[in-house]
Amino acid sequence: MTRTNHLLKHQQNDFCIQELTLYLDTHPEDKTALRLLRKHLDIREELKEAVQNESGPLTNYDHDTRDWRWVKGPWPWEKEVNEHVDL
Repeated sequence: MTRTNHLLKHQQNDFCIQELTLYLDTHPEDKTALRLLRKHLDIREELKEAVQNESGPLTNYDHDTRDWRWVKGPWPWEKEVNEHVDL
């Protein structure tokens, strides 16, 4: 999977997490939705690690202060990073 695909999958997974969280606010007893939320939270950790290994930290809380990699390459929203994304 390419760097852009990992980031896109991460964003899609975060959307699922947000929607499930909102649903569970009104349906807290739905065990299926809770299982799905836990599954997507686990997937998020895997995708987050993949994106960060390829591109650097996703937030200012995720960086290693010994390496400021994100200033060395293109930012995720720059054209050359996203040229292979089919939207």
